[in-house]
Amino acid sequence: MRNEQIRYTPEYVPTQKTELRRISSKIAKAFFLYLILIIFLDALSEFNVVFSIILAGSMVFSGLFWLISQKYPKICVYSFVVLSSVFCSFAILHKISDTFAVIPSILVHICLIFLVYMSIKFKKPLLLMVCFLEFSIISCEIVGLNYEKSTKGIANADAISFYTLHNLAEIAASVLPFLFILSKKDALLKLDISRVLCFEKVKRKKLFSLVMVGLFICFFANQVSNVLLQNLSLLGITCKLPNLPEVNKDPVRIVLYLIMISVSPALVEEFVFRGVILGSLRKFGNFFAIISSSILFGVVHSNAVQIPFAFVVGLILGMILVETNSMLPGILIHFLNNLFSCLDSIISEYNEEISQEFMTFRWMTVLILSIFAFRYILSIRPTLFEFDRNSHALFSTKKSMKIFFLSKGMIVVLLIFFLFTLSTVSLA
Repeated sequence: MRNEQIRYTPEYVPTQKTELRRISSKIAKAFFLYLILIIFLDALSEFNVVFSIILAGSMVFSGLFWLISQKYPKICVYSFVVLSSVFCSFAILHKISDTFAVIPSILVHICLIFLVYMSIKFKKPLLLMVCFLEFSIISCEIVGLNYEKSTKGIANADAISFYTLHNLAEIAASVLPFLFILSKKDALLKLDISRVLCFEKVKRKKLFSLVMVGLFICFFANQVSNVLLQNLSLLGITCKLPNLPEVNKDPVRIVLYLIMISVSPALVEEFVFRGVILGSLRKFGNFFAIISSSILFGVVHSNAVQIPFAFVVGLILGMILVETNSMLPGILIHFLNNLFSCLDSIISEYNEEISQEFMTFRWMTVLILSIFAFRYILSIRPTLFEFDRNSHALFSTKKSMKIFFLSKGMIVVLLIFFLFTLSTVSLA
């Protein structure tokens, strides 16, 4: 499957230039939808944080349900039937004395089951999301959660609500637009989900070695970003970082904080950038796919300090994916890198001195392990990360990047993220 060129049907044989422009347009539209969802959920949370959580949660679960249904459609339909039947039973028990209220409840759940079946059969993810939203609203009414009376906005919400909404909104806004792309019968969809979510088996020793080397590069790039931030502050330039509620000793807060910073980005960002974007561009050359996905990975962070760090991390994660044809090493590196940053913040809440000692210990440990890991990788593969840059492309990497990044949609997307980046920079 590695370096495999996509075969087209006789009915659809576009030129590579046209195909690359179409993919660029599709990815740009996905980023537009991402921005719209983020802005919409953010605006909605200012008025009703409870309904925002319900809506974002419905989007997330419908997206996961859609992913699973692509491989196991019958299991998904049956599981929704069981879930809907359970909640329908609760509704009937609450309204057992009112026959006129019981019948509509049964009919609503039957309609939902039918619509879920139709959305899976005819590949309509938007319809599936609407079904899950309606199901979530009905479920809230059954358990007695009246979101309509909630007037609390995100500004007055507690930390748990903030972390919950942030997790669900980021997952929903990032995953759903690219799932929507994968559901369309178009050029990009010649890469089905099994191709995008590649998890070829990697030997444990090689997996551990790649993770250690990748983790060390992430640590090093992070230190360079910190030095850059300090130098910019000396020049009177400050870069705003995202404001998060303080992490205290509350276990629930800590768990949600770890999910928001460590788990969600590792899964979501790897799916989007190393999965959909890099996976769809590999047929135009591995080197081009790695560079392009890394540029987008950096730009989307929309922060002057994080952009170079994210670009370097994107490069190493992309090279590892091409080398192993598996997303697992990248997910582990991404997760561990963010996890250590979270642990630094959490430990510093207890004791600043211990936090510094922990940071030194993890640095030395990863450094030593990465040296042995790098030697092992070179011993089994001396030509590590050496691959044919344009094995599948008619154009050079430079020309492919020009075609990809100079499409109208992509230019607008890059301009929007550039403006977001400028908004985080201020002069003293």
